Amino acid sequence: MRLLRVPIVVTVVLMAAGCTTTADLRGVPGGMEPSASATPRSDPPFEPDLVVDREFPDDDGVPVRCTIFTSAVLDSATAGEDAQQRLDAAKAHLAHPTVDWSTVDVDLDDMPADEQASRRDQGVTSPQLYTMVLSTMIAVDFDAAIGLGSGVSRQSYVRCAH
Repeated sequence: MRLLRVPIVVTVVLMAAGCTTTADLRGVPGGMEPSASATPRSDPPFEPDLVVDREFPDDDGVPVRCTIFTSAVLDSATAGEDAQQRLDAAKAHLAHPTVDWSTVDVDLDDMPADEQASRRDQGVTSPQLYTMVLSTMIAVDFDAAIGLGSGVSRQSYVRCAH
């Protein structure tokens, strides 16, 4: 599977050992720049429409539990007269996915090697890389079902902890 670049800003919060790092995902899968601030957080700062629990191996092969929270939100920059209807459809799509995200194959080979290296240089762990790939898969499915520029966007929050 080749990853597509999607021109939407998604805020992702990566959590490890009880702290979060906030990042903007400008284009999928590229553009993630972790911020320097880390704050304790265990729950997403929004009500999720989709929650996916997965275990991904760390660099030593030890399983790490990761949870991806995703929600559809109004995008005022592209909202039209039917924005509320589109938001309702987007929330329904996330709440009743056509893909079982808890079992879909997630392969780090779906992220370009240079991007993986760059992320690792920034301190991103293997479980976080897996969640980025899975989040991208969810985003591509969402965008195909809902459409870009439809008055609806999505936000995601990711938590990984041993």
